[in-house]
Amino acid sequence: MAIATLAAGLFRHDYALCVGVGAVAGLLGSRLRPWNVPVGRLATYAGLLLLVAAPSLLWLQWNSGIVQYAAQALQASLTQTSNNPAMGLTPAINLTSPLDSDSLSAAVYYACWALVVAALGLVLFGLPRREPGVDDTSRGMGWALVAMASLVNYFLLRSTLQARFGDAIVPVVLIGPWIVGVAPLLASRTLRIAAQVGPPILMVLMCVALVPIEEVLHELETDGFFHEPLTDVPGRFAQVRRELTALPPHDWTGLEPREGVMAAARYVAVCSAPDDRVLMGAFAEPVTYFSERLFAAGQSYFAFSFLTSEADQQRALERLGRQSAPIAFTAFDYDREIVKNYPLIDRHLAAHYHQVGAIDIDGEPWLRVFVDNDRRPTGTDPVSGFPCFR
Repeated sequence: MAIATLAAGLFRHDYALCVGVGAVAGLLGSRLRPWNVPVGRLATYAGLLLLVAAPSLLWLQWNSGIVQYAAQALQASLTQTSNNPAMGLTPAINLTSPLDSDSLSAAVYYACWALVVAALGLVLFGLPRREPGVDDTSRGMGWALVAMASLVNYFLLRSTLQARFGDAIVPVVLIGPWIVGVAPLLASRTLRIAAQVGPPILMVLMCVALVPIEEVLHELETDGFFHEPLTDVPGRFAQVRRELTALPPHDWTGLEPREGVMAAARYVAVCSAPDDRVLMGAFAEPVTYFSERLFAAGQSYFAFSFLTSEADQQRALERLGRQSAPIAFTAFDYDREIVKNYPLIDRHLAAHYHQVGAIDIDGEPWLRVFVDNDRRPTGTDPVSGFPCFR
């Protein structure tokens, strides 16, 4: 569990919180007496978590300091919370149009909470009491899933529900089989039948509702699934796998995207040196991945009002001063995103960079493109028309 918690945290810190809370709830709930047993288990879990996290903690301390990093992470979390006031929302089901996307999303949302409430009722009142000192793994698993799913549902199922179900569905999917699995332990025959039949029916209905919500048929149509015999599916899978494993492209010869992420990535990859970095004044992290360049100033983006304090901006500029970053991108709405939230970054760009154009996405302006005043171009990119520094 310590390894799983660390792995979750390396993806996203809030994942570690959800997994960690679930682990603690499971350890405490599986054996309540004698008291020293759960306390010993928690101490072992905490010690192992500290051990496996030691390399990451040492790296953080070496680069920025654990206290400073924790303060920045907390500030970023508070900023996100203030920007997403719809956490713990109560979506409405439109009874006059129950099958539209918003109504179905609301129904799935309440189904997620219904499974959590059902599991909580079982661990509190449904499962039989065990003798003191005897492990009750079923109850412990129930507490773990209830704790984890409650956090996930509250914090991840927020505005734009359709885009959030994929983040929150895992603990909910695990609760259903857990309820079915503990059904034989229940004393009431009616309750046993309800526990065995209810979750599968509810989860099937959720899957059916998610088909129109997530536009599954449209995605299959776009991927060509309906245009090929089922016997060709393995071949199609192999083709997509080859295409994905070929990314990011190491050779851009013959690739001339003119819009979107790949256009920005191609420009950086072709027109900057491998040890150059790119300053990202917009939320466009795939650009650095596909261009195989590191981001500049120690931040993968300047956006969403994250790390906007004067100290944070000065720290970013200090890092940038030691790096080579001939190309910079910002959000096209420069005044609202950069001038308003990052005035020191704005001054640096105004003093050391100049705009050479913009990159569109779906026909609309997306990114402004800036280049370093002090870097002499080696030529002009024939695709974008922007200066090259390689």
